[in-house]
Parts: sequence; C-alpha cells; structure tokens
Amino acid sequence: GMPRMDDVVARCPDCGMEQADAFAHCFVCMKASRWWCAACREWLASRGCPACSGGLGVPAEVPLGPCIVGASVAFKILVRNAGKKLLGCTVTSPDPGVAITGPRLLLAPAGTAVVNGRITLPKGPPGRRTFRLVYGATVPTQTLLVVEATAAEPRLEFLPPVVVLHTQNPGSTVRTSVTLKNTGNLALTATLSSAEPWLAADPKRLTLAPGESAEIKLRAKSKTTDSGPRETALTATADGGPWFATVRSTLPDPELTADPVCFGELMPGRPAFADVVVRNTGRVRVDCTVAVADPWVRVLPTRLNLPPGRQKKLRARAVLTAAHDGPLASELVFTSAAGVVLRVPVAATGKVPRPVLRAIRRQRVRDAAGPAVERKFQLANDGDGSLDVSATADKAWVKIVTPELRVGPGKKRKLRYVLDLPVLPRGEHTAAITLATNAGTVAVPVTVTVLDPNPVLEVVAAPDLGAVSPDLPLSAFVQVRNSGIGLLTVRAESETPRVTVSPAEVDVPAGPPVRFNLTIPVDGLPGGEHEAAVRLTSNGGSGRAAIRFRLPVERIDVPAMIDLGDRPAGRLTGDALRVKNSGPDRVTLRVRGEHQWLRPGAERVTVNPGEVVSVPFRMDLPPGVLGPVVSTILLEGRSVRYAVAVRALARKVELVVVPEVVFLGNMIPGEERAFALDVVNAGEIAADIRELHAPGDLEVWVRRATVWPGERVTLAGRVRVNARQPDRQVRARVPLADEATVRFVARVVSPRMPKVLAVTAATGGLIAGGALSVAVGWWLGVPLALLGLATGVWLVWRESG
Repeated sequence: GMPRMDDVVARCPDCGMEQADAFAHCFVCMKASRWWCAACREWLASRGCPACSGGLGVPAEVPLGPCIVGASVAFKILVRNAGKKLLGCTVTSPDPGVAITGPRLLLAPAGTAVVNGRITLPKGPPGRRTFRLVYGATVPTQTLLVVEATAAEPRLEFLPPVVVLHTQNPGSTVRTSVTLKNTGNLALTATLSSAEPWLAADPKRLTLAPGESAEIKLRAKSKTTDSGPRETALTATADGGPWFATVRSTLPDPELTADPVCFGELMPGRPAFADVVVRNTGRVRVDCTVAVADPWVRVLPTRLNLPPGRQKKLRARAVLTAAHDGPLASELVFTSAAGVVLRVPVAATGKVPRPVLRAIRRQRVRDAAGPAVERKFQLANDGDGSLDVSATADKAWVKIVTPELRVGPGKKRKLRYVLDLPVLPRGEHTAAITLATNAGTVAVPVTVTVLDPNPVLEVVAAPDLGAVSPDLPLSAFVQVRNSGIGLLTVRAESETPRVTVSPAEVDVPAGPPVRFNLTIPVDGLPGGEHEAAVRLTSNGGSGRAAIRFRLPVERIDVPAMIDLGDRPAGRLTGDALRVKNSGPDRVTLRVRGEHQWLRPGAERVTVNPGEVVSVPFRMDLPPGVLGPVVSTILLEGRSVRYAVAVRALARKVELVVVPEVVFLGNMIPGEERAFALDVVNAGEIAADIRELHAPGDLEVWVRRATVWPGERVTLAGRVRVNARQPDRQVRARVPLADEATVRFVARVVSPRMPKVLAVTAATGGLIAGGALSVAVGWWLGVPLALLGLATGVWLVWRESG
C-alpha cells in the first residue's frame, strides 16, 4: 500500500525542476526544493505520501488571504480518510495564535471531516506568514496555512466627493443623496455632520464593514433672501478620520433695477425731492439697506424688503450748500447680506444764486423852470439771486426818494428821484446817480435841460373796442400827453350826459401820458355802432377823443302763430317753437309763457348767427274747456321782444270698451286663446290704440287699431296663461288709449291627461288580470289586476295632491 518511490520526487517550487533523489537546492535557480507527489499533485512534508498509502488526505497548503495584525481569521480544512480502516487522530499546531475547534478526529473508511479553527495574528511586520496544522496519524501529515499580514487602514470615501445641487428657488428645499463607502480594512462607526445649518444629513450615525457602503440622504434648505453660490463640507467622523465631501449650491443672484435720479439745478438751502422706484426683477426676495454716498443726499426708507416681481417707491431728498457749485454726482447704494446689490446714480447741479442788474439807459429831462419834478427809472434783476441796491447822487439838486431797494429774481422795481429845478438856471446840467449793488457798482448819467415854459396838448388815438358785452356798463379810457415844456393843465368834459369822465381835471408834466376814465352805460342802446366822445381843453391847446364800440344786433325770425289743431280736452300736449338767428351776432333770449298752463322747456336760449334752435313747450289744456284755447310764448332779448301765439282746439275724448271685463274661463298652464272685443269712440277726435304687450301670469297681446269719432271697431288679440298653480284666478289690466282699459280674468286648472292615464292604467290592469286568470291561473292574474288598480290610484293621488 505504500506509494511508489518514482511518484514522489524532489521539485523546485519556483522553476519546477524535478529529480528522483533529494537535493537541497535547485541547481537551476538555487532555491530550496520540496517533495512533490506526482500522483496526488500535492506538496508533501516528507517523501512518504499519506494519500497514496491509504492514510489521511489533507491539503498541503491553504491560503487564507490578508488579515490585519491583531485580528482573527477563520479557517476550515476538509480531511479525507483514503484508507479502508477506521482512522482516528489529533490535530495540533506548533505555532502560537492558532486555535482549533474539535482537535480530535474519527474518520470512517473513505469518510471526511472538517477541521475548524481561527488564527489570531500576533504582532509583527506585515508580510507572508505561515502556520502549520499537524495531523497525528500513523503517517504524520501537515497542512500549511498561509496568511498575508497587513497593517490596519481605516478609510471612508464619499461617492461622489463633490455634490452639486441643482439650481433652486430661494425659500425651497432640495433633496439628493451621496454614497459613503468603507474602502479600508477596518469596520468603522461614523458620525455625519455639516459645517453649515442649511445642509442636513440622514442618518446621523452609521456603522460600515470593510467594503460596505450606505446611502446618505441630504436636504438643503434656503431662505427667501438667500442668493448666490454656497459651499459647505459634509464631515464623516470616525477613528482614523475625519473624511469630507464638498456640497455646492447655486441660488439666483438678487436683481434690483432703478432709474438714475437727476435733481437738475438746485439752489443752496432749497430742498428738492425725487421718487426712486426700485423694482425686483429677479427670483430672490431682497432684504437690504439703502445708504447714500454723500451727505447732501438723503433717502427714506433706509431699509428695503422687496419680494420678486414687486416694486417700492423711495423718497430721495437733496439739500445743497453754498459750497456746492456746479455738477455733482453721488449714488444710492443698496447692500444685502450678499454684498452690494445695486448702485443708483444721483446727479444734481449746484447753482449759487447771482443777481444780474439789467443795463439802465441815460436819463434825459427837458423841462421848464418851475416846481421840483419827480422822475423814476426801472431796476430789473435778470439773475436768480436777490439784488440789493443802494443809490446816491453826486449833485445836491438830485434827491433820491428810494435810496434802498431789494429786487427779487426776475422782478422789477422803480427807483424814484426828485429834480429841484427852481435852483437851476437856464441851460443843460449833468449829474450821476451811483447804484452800489451786490452785482457791482453802476453809474447812471442824468442830463437836465432847463427851458422856458411851453406846454403842448397831444391826444393819444383812442382804440376801437369792437363788439362789447351788453350786460354790464362799459369801462374805457382816453389818454393825453404833454409834448411840450412846462406843466399842462387839462380839463375833460363828456359830449353825452350818459358818459361819466373821471377825473374832470388833471395836471400833466412832460413825459408819459395820463388817463381819463370813461364809464358808458349800454342799457337801452340799440344794436350797432356807437361812439362816446370827450372834449379836452388846456393851457396848451384843445382836442377831442372818442371811444368806438359795437353792441350785438338782435334779429331773429319766429312764426307769428303755432296752430296745434285738435287736441284732447283735459290732456297734456305739446310741440316746439323754431327760433332762427338771421342777424350777424349771437343772441340770448329769455323765454316764458303768458299763462301757467303753457310752459316752455327752457327759460333761456342762445342762438348763434344763422342757427335754428327748437324750443319745446307743453300745453296743459284746462279740464272741462272745449273749443279754441289761445296763449302766447314771449321771447325777450336785450332790446327786442317777440310774441308767438299758440292756438289749440280742445275736443271731447271718450272711448268705450265693450265688454270692460273679458272672462276667459278655465285655462290650463301654457294655454293660448284668442279674444275679440268692441271699442266705441263717443268723442270728437280719433283715438289710436297702439300695439300692446302686457307680461305677467296672464300675458296679453293686443293688435293696433284706429277708432274714428262715432265708429265701433272690433279689437282682436290673444292671451296666454303662465301661472302653474291649479285653482288659481289670474287677472290682467291693459290700458288701451285715453284712459280706456280692459280687464281679463281666467282660472288655472289642471291638465286632464293624467286622470285619463290613471283610468286607462286601472282598466288595462283589470282586463289583463282577468284574461291571465282564465288562461293561466289566479296566482298570476290577480296580482296583475291589483298592480294596474294601484297604478291608477297613485296617478289620481299625484294629480290631485
């Protein structure tokens, strides 16, 4: 039973060189040789092969893979009894760290057993380590356990290492996931946390074996005011850690728009205001502060919270000082937590007020020696600042009446001065009035020529006033001028007693003209051209001045009489008066009736030239009066009066309806029926009955007809019942013409068809039940007869109730 020696050879494990005899080292690669059983294809510890000899069959070498130093690795070895006898043995190991579960084996012939155990790697350097299992059989055998010792490497990895969240709307929540994998060789318990409060991870804690992975759910929240890119770190903390994953989120940027603010030209100390409309054109609620870049600008409110799509109006205020002169630029700065959101340019132009004195011409006076005269000239400020003027004269015969003056921007003032002519001899004299102003100093030359007295009256041509209003007295004036030298005394007197002149006498020095005011009453004057003249006498001659004006010409065409013809007595009637303006001017007329029962539609009417206006009027004919009725419509203008006679012939009206009440009897809902009645005209004028329609529960239609005096006419029509309640009486009252009415009365009844159906159902049920009782049997006919009878009773009850 021993193996043949030829099957067991010495063999090099590396190059495979074999030799029948043992050799210590391979002469090819110089490595140690081992015994190899060619029949079993196993490595042997000695030259004897237990398998071949019928002993234990065990693997010569079992690789257990890598294991961390200090950790345990289990092993399981299958042992086979190759012999034909019961075999018992003990399994031992000479190496430390090997623990065998059940070391004693008892194998039946050709039976198998399993050797279980665990190897705890002792401390030592990493690398290949071998442990032996020795089987104490008749032929000792052993198994070599090979373990690759490795160092402890704790490691976790996030997959992917960078998580990019999709773009989200502010105020929403985005969910995603990331995978955490244990890529080391140790089981790890990790705690997950985020560096920012907007990111949360679930679960917070988990345990992973080597090679195991788990899905981590991420939840990113945002506020409505969050914006821009965000980044944080997701941290997994464990022994040998921590490990990180980067989480990035991009929110929309805040978008605010506003138009630039331009205050224009501003004066110092004068506040100016402007509205700034700020619009949120983005998708982010913007909570920001508003600041100004320069102190001369203010804005309210200073804080802004604006939802998307909304706008808010801010109030900007600008106040400049005297130091601000020329163009100015600033800006409104809107700042949120994310930084500067918007800059709004603000522009203004500072303009310091400066007065500008308009040029003053040379003052020339030619007058006779006499009393002192007062003269004046105008100071005009063409600038935008107040002009302060202080006036002095270099000659004693020039006295300043208004030495101090203040002229506002764009205003004018007059400087008055007096020339003391009695102290001056005949001839030409010169002086200067010096104006010291805040716009500079100006000298105004004054030349006075003293001459002998020679006043001359000059009448200024009076204007033509044209058409004037005829309602109020006319106010006008005439002017005279002294075109000579010396004082001119003028007296004025009206040529017409109606015209009043004021004043009656006036002294006119050489220079500007003087007015005489005229009051001209126009009441009672006819239309057309008129003239108001004034005679003027003076120490410098005489003259005449005339004011010409024109009053509107009232010329209208109206009929002398309006004949209304036959009209119903005691009834309200009417017509219209046509008024035509055949004159050249617009005319306003007052309109009234001679009697109270004749009333025009307007109290006043205005007619343009060539226009025709209709004035409606109403005539309430007195009751009980028959025959001709006459009154008058009066039209009164400013100077004209027109009377238009209105004539009517009052006729008796009496319309008789036969019969006055039409009884229609019973009618079912929705039924229509024609009717006919007679109408007799017992009056003196024809009566028109128009086509009528009276809606309601009893709807009535009446055809049109004309009834002449003494005639009898048959009036046709139709009615329809709209009411649904049975046993109800419906009525209708229809006015025909001239207070004549007709009444209709009907009674609403139920339709007859349900009762007929009830009788038919009961009869049919009895007949069919009797027939079936004879043909088939009472058990089928009697129920059918009772069913028909019950159906008829139910239909009658439903109809009645």
